Amino acid sequence: MCGIAGLWRYDGDRRAAIAAMGAAMAHRGPDDEGDYFADDVALGHRRLSIIDLAGGRQPIGNEDGSIVVVFNGEIYNFRELRDGLIRRGHRFATQSDTETLVHLYEDEGERMVESLNGMFAFALYDAPRRRVLLARDHVGVKPLYVARFGETIAFASELGAIAAVPELAARLSLNPQALFHYTALFYVPDPLTVYTEAEKLPPGCLAIIDDGGLHVRRYWRPRIGEPFGGTFAEAAEELDALVGRAVRRQLVADVPVGAFLSGGVDSSLVVAHMAAAGDARAFTVGFSEADYDERRYARAVAARVGATHAESLMPVEAAKLVYELTPRFGEPFADSSALPTYLVSKATRAHVTVALSGDGGDELFGGYGKYDLVRREAWLRRLPQRLRRDGFRRLAERLPARWRGKNLLRALAMDQEEYALLMLGPLRQATLLCDDVLAACDGEATIDFMRRLAEPPAGIGPLTRLQLIDMQTYLPGDILTKVDRMSMAVSLETRVPLLDKDVVEFAFRLPAHFKRRRGVRKAVLKRALERHLPKSLVHRRKQGFGVPLAEWFRRDLRPLVETELSEASLRAGGVYRPAAVRALLDEHLSGRRNHSANLWQMLAFVIWRRHAAARR
Repeated sequence: MCGIAGLWRYDGDRRAAIAAMGAAMAHRGPDDEGDYFADDVALGHRRLSIIDLAGGRQPIGNEDGSIVVVFNGEIYNFRELRDGLIRRGHRFATQSDTETLVHLYEDEGERMVESLNGMFAFALYDAPRRRVLLARDHVGVKPLYVARFGETIAFASELGAIAAVPELAARLSLNPQALFHYTALFYVPDPLTVYTEAEKLPPGCLAIIDDGGLHVRRYWRPRIGEPFGGTFAEAAEELDALVGRAVRRQLVADVPVGAFLSGGVDSSLVVAHMAAAGDARAFTVGFSEADYDERRYARAVAARVGATHAESLMPVEAAKLVYELTPRFGEPFADSSALPTYLVSKATRAHVTVALSGDGGDELFGGYGKYDLVRREAWLRRLPQRLRRDGFRRLAERLPARWRGKNLLRALAMDQEEYALLMLGPLRQATLLCDDVLAACDGEATIDFMRRLAEPPAGIGPLTRLQLIDMQTYLPGDILTKVDRMSMAVSLETRVPLLDKDVVEFAFRLPAHFKRRRGVRKAVLKRALERHLPKSLVHRRKQGFGVPLAEWFRRDLRPLVETELSEASLRAGGVYRPAAVRALLDEHLSGRRNHSANLWQMLAFVIWRRHAAARR
């Protein structure tokens, strides 16, 4: 795990700029740094040493130095690729996975990315052709940002690294469309960023930078493969074997490896396979609030599979870490589970350098409760659209504020996928955002933006459609962003076996009724876990990785939220309507409604914007 940075046709002091970009990402690579300068390009690298500790220094070139790469991530099949390249006559100077990239590029050009199984973001300079190849892994585990300023193009692992160059930061402007989607989603979706001039390279995409500028194309997309022809039991057996192989591949490192363990299905399966492969060290964070605490389940799983287990407790004061952690994202980000993710990462880093995570299981195997909504209310949605849109909405408006069915009626008036994917977010956009922000947007609804980005094929079932959209929006935009930034903040590499390319492609071959079976979510994954754990540990109520914000805002954090979301603070920001925010805050503090998610969202924006302004 590392941080990469680069500049194309930058007229300023390139050495100072690359140094500033690297310094902004020192947490991503505290072990070493390196750079490279040629006519058109400058590359920088910060290294967290994982494989070939002595010989893996970057940038790394081919035999004659005509191809040079800076790389963030891990290539899990690098040994097989390396053996093939050696047989074809390539000479290697190191044992690192990074060097595989330059030689593979010599043979296959930009199609090399199709041969990779791993998590990665890299920038490769081809000196003879005077061009740069950028690439990001299939599902977006590793981040890569690109910003255009006329002929100048900057790229980096974190948006804050680009903003660390004063001449570039001065040219960045707030993107109203990104704020519009952020209000519905609680994150800024790919390929947008909070800045108009910058973008995220989407998962499964590569980009070429040359005399013609920046050209992006997709090389991979999750798709519906050849349907699995076996039984449910056979599917669970094959899935278990695939996860086991993925875990063993991802245990390869020259430093200590551990795992996050919540006691839920996904992380438990990963830890079970880790223990089967040898020594397993698992780490858990819990809460003093019983409704949010899963330590007892994690403890039981660790004992059952024979893993060494360490626990830590998250105090309410940890929420004040929002001031420290919000700037780490480089743009507004409002998933409050970033707090426990940071704390478990910090506790884990005291013992290991790499941690395996169970992320991806919900998206691949239908674990979210929101997927149930589509099926549960399908009969109501057979009613004429006009009746639903107008009738349900008007009825909801006439009901008392605290009537329990009010939100359901408002949601049923929405498009089915809009309801499941945005969870009432669009209802806040028009009421919370200022007129100037709304007027500057292009008018595209957030749900239409998500569909256009994901391009789900016609003729597939509603569950698969939702999964495909989530895989290309929520997973990289929220879940993987959260884990990357919070683990990298403490220089911990995280790996995600359930998002191994082979596991992902197998998951989309399975029929929907293998994933949601007789009312059981993630049924096939749970059947796989039953091979390792008793049913009492496998089939229990899902708690999720939430934070008790509602209670915190009404007690310990009340002064913080009232100060940051005061009328003066919001007027200075010019994005949110102070009266609308005050109404939400009053309802929440009185206990009449729970608006903690929206309050946290606006709090994250206010703190991020103040920090960004201070850096300029």
